[in-house]
Amino acid sequence: MVKFTLEDKITAIALYLSRKESYESNGQSLKTDGITIMEWVKRYEYHGIAAFGIAYTSYSVQFKLDVFNYMNEYGHLHEKHEYKGRLIYPRFAY
Repeated sequence: MVKFTLEDKITAIALYLSRKESYESNGQSLKTDGITIMEWVKRYEYHGIAAFGIAYTSYSVQFKLDVFNYMNEYGHLHEKHEYKGRLIYPRFAY
């Protein structure tokens, strides 16, 4: 997974919003797809620049799995949040 700087994201958003580039052409210049650019634009439109801020927590994947397994084992996982064997949005699973 390629990491993009905040400057890359803001530039891509500005180019799209100024109607100078489409999602696809914008994505090609950053070596990504148009869907990624579209997601950035939608986040920006809804949350503003804060959408790209650093999250306040940064737990490792292993820690998250340990918590999930503990909750699942001891019954603290609410039924509607149980893992059903597939991820609905695998693109957002970090």
